[in-house]
Amino acid sequence: LTPNTWTYFKKSFRWDASQPTKILFSADPTARLWVNGRVVLTRVMRFVSPQITVEEIDLAGYLQEGRNSIVVLHHWWGVPTFQRSRGGSPGIAIHGDFLKTDSTWLWRNADEFLNHSHQTIGGNAQRIRFPVIMDARLMDSDRAKWAKAVAVRSEAWSHPVLKETPPLTRKEEFPVRVVAVGTVTPPPLAEAPHPAAPVSWLVKHSCYKKDFARAKEEGDSLTKLQPGKDGYATLDFGKPLHGYLRLEILDAPAGAVLDFTYGEIHYDLHAEKQVLLDDGSFDPELTVGTPFGDRITLREGPQILEIPEERTWRWLMITWRNATAPIDIGSISIMTSQHPAPELGSFSATGQRDIPKLVELCLDHAKVTMSDAYVDTPGREDAQWLEDIQHRAQLAAQWFGDTALRQVTLRHTVEQQTASGRFRVFPPEDYEEQGLQTLDWGIVWIGILYDDWMWTGETARLRKYFPNLVRFLDVAHSQTNSEGLLVDRTCMTDLRCALRANLNNGEIESIPNAWYYGFLKNAITLAEAIGKQNPANEWLRRAERVRKEFPRFINQAGPTKGLVSEVWSPVAGPRGFGQAASVSAVFHGLLTPGASIKVLEAAFAAKDGSPPRGVHRWNNPTYAYRALRCLSDHGLGKKAAAHFLERYRPYLPDGPLPEYFIPGAGQPHDPTGSHGWAAVPLVWLHDTVLGVRIARPGGAKLTWTPVNVGWKEVYGTTMTPRGLCTVKADWKRQRFSLQLPPGCSADITLPANNRSGAKTWRNVRGGFES
Repeated sequence: LTPNTWTYFKKSFRWDASQPTKILFSADPTARLWVNGRVVLTRVMRFVSPQITVEEIDLAGYLQEGRNSIVVLHHWWGVPTFQRSRGGSPGIAIHGDFLKTDSTWLWRNADEFLNHSHQTIGGNAQRIRFPVIMDARLMDSDRAKWAKAVAVRSEAWSHPVLKETPPLTRKEEFPVRVVAVGTVTPPPLAEAPHPAAPVSWLVKHSCYKKDFARAKEEGDSLTKLQPGKDGYATLDFGKPLHGYLRLEILDAPAGAVLDFTYGEIHYDLHAEKQVLLDDGSFDPELTVGTPFGDRITLREGPQILEIPEERTWRWLMITWRNATAPIDIGSISIMTSQHPAPELGSFSATGQRDIPKLVELCLDHAKVTMSDAYVDTPGREDAQWLEDIQHRAQLAAQWFGDTALRQVTLRHTVEQQTASGRFRVFPPEDYEEQGLQTLDWGIVWIGILYDDWMWTGETARLRKYFPNLVRFLDVAHSQTNSEGLLVDRTCMTDLRCALRANLNNGEIESIPNAWYYGFLKNAITLAEAIGKQNPANEWLRRAERVRKEFPRFINQAGPTKGLVSEVWSPVAGPRGFGQAASVSAVFHGLLTPGASIKVLEAAFAAKDGSPPRGVHRWNNPTYAYRALRCLSDHGLGKKAAAHFLERYRPYLPDGPLPEYFIPGAGQPHDPTGSHGWAAVPLVWLHDTVLGVRIARPGGAKLTWTPVNVGWKEVYGTTMTPRGLCTVKADWKRQRFSLQLPPGCSADITLPANNRSGAKTWRNVRGGFES
């Protein structure tokens, strides 16, 4: 089967109300399913063969008494990619009491989808996506010959895994504004480098002239595209959204062509230049790569069309060509596709006008990057990176009450653990032969497992994954030197920002060793929780060796005295100073409280936490959470709040948040607007500013230690394993209240300078109030 092939399968079947309503469904690598003409499933959860995902689908709302029909649109990728598996063996499988895949099914080619080979390439990597080139004139199923399907067995499907997450939500969202309408003059098509998929090239190299008479508007969208010259329109959907483009066309001439391109940012802070231009155009190849952009050739008359490939955008540009008559539009929308994320958590700060906007911006980014897994940016990579998922999963638990996606990450990682014991850091994928196996970003899997245990209190998952944990820490130990310090050559540290060691000359990096120490401590606790004392003792010995040797990274003289260096050299001593190194050492507990304060004051010297000369800023967005929490936990709460605003306020009023926080030629170009890892300050707002943390696995015991960050009054709700917890801290009046969920208690630490000069409490509906 050639790459990028679309295939239909269909069957008629009978069902009556006495029968069950659930089926099991699998597809390799993905498929869309309809029952009686209604979309039931838009895609399947990602996997790597042979652990094919099995979806349990309840058809109760789709079945009718008597005769029913089911249609499946299968899409075979069949190519290597940067962030996903190409697939193992193309096909579908259904099992149920009333419906199963067998020789009674029919199949045909999905003729309306052009089978082209132009996979999108961007960031020097192959993306999973192909531009969709669709001809609605070829959609009539009666004109195609259906053949009998063949039932097969495949070793690529030998280890089916039942999906552990709820169905993806599907919601229709509409534009909020028409940005521009006008006439477009394209370049000669003969010059297109990808003639079968020319959309993004044409749009990128066309000339645009505003002319609002080229289309009719009503409210926030378009109702008519005028015939004649090629036209364009740009629509603003208000925030980054992820899902499927949907069109309701009321009338159209046959052969009219609609091209669609997608944008996520309006201004590039890194390059300091406008992306969404005054005429409403933008470079459509900035986001994902080239070629990118979809095309639909319309049939005559009314039609409802949905592009069956996921896209992410805030700005949608439509170009129409070959329109011999008006194109009447009922609606242009996106059918969003994301993991359920109900907003259970909240946060407000009296008198802080930017806080509500920043909370909303972070929530938008957190939600849009929760699909079938935590992904870094669905618009471009769609990869499940371990480095950022630990804190994003904490966010999802606190704000949405969700832990299911965290457990997906844990499973996917062990399913692709290599023979050496290393983890691939964005599973499941087939990047090159062995995937990306950086040790320091892979070790974060231990923290994810630890957080899952603290939330659930369950040890079954610890016991199941403990052999994987042992194998990983064995390979980590094999990468230490005679002093017990990690000297692995694959580490990424604070990506593109930290000074890197010359390991051949005996140099050592501090950030991987701080992480190694911290996650060894997590592993010790996990081992002890299931009675594995021998490994716990061995890991403790390894951790103590790291702690003993770590002071070599602390500079003892000069302007950078007291700072944690990124590199230790046997010749030059500590060298290279950045906030990420200092934060890593403090966050993972390698320094005493007194030393931690000195290090933080030196690394975040200014009132807003900016570093002094000679010390560079943290870069990866996950350091936002680590930095804010470290500052707050060490008496620097007001500096933490100022630092949050200094780092995040430039992205107001409407974002998006960046991929990396340091501009410059060393960073990759940042064309996307859906980076979930930049949303992690939401965790700090809950576990530090509101001050609610889990003290005992399972959440029956919490700690409540709100931190004064200089905001006179804060209020919010945060999810705990036992339910919602409500906090109000009035720092100006020194009044505090905590509402606990049933079956939960808290160890409470408040400032001693409250009104009575002591900590006095009374019960208030299961909680406490001063």
